[in-house]
Amino acid sequence: MIAKLKKITCSPAATVDYVFKAKQGTGMRGQLLGGTLLEVTPEDISEVLCALRARRPDVRHAMHHAWASCPEGEVLAAEQWLHVGARLAETLGWQAWVAVRHADTAHDHVHFIGSRIGWDGSASRQKYRDWGMVRAGDA
Repeated sequence: MIAKLKKITCSPAATVDYVFKAKQGTGMRGQLLGGTLLEVTPEDISEVLCALRARRPDVRHAMHHAWASCPEGEVLAAEQWLHVGARLAETLGWQAWVAVRHADTAHDHVHFIGSRIGWDGSASRQKYRDWGMVRAGDA
């Protein structure tokens, strides 16, 4: 499995748009698999993530965007991808997250958007350096 992580410095809404919406602005390219944010539409998810972000403007890199892909021809079940997401959330301190599958390449891949800001406004400790622990572990 190949995995990458990016600290989000732009609006969470821009990342949600990228993950869910087709490049030409028509239709959807992402399928919500699950997570802790189970709002119905990308707009709802974006609204929640932006509200969480607004609670703590002092926290730098309050959101992460991670993605993982399988070798060509290998496909993971939704439950397996959600297990990967749960490990990411635990390791990186995400208090709210979603997993979104893309089928727009030859490689099965999923994008994860996670927030370090909790519902009460608390922020988990920055654990970006722990990313290697997730990558080294098995899904």
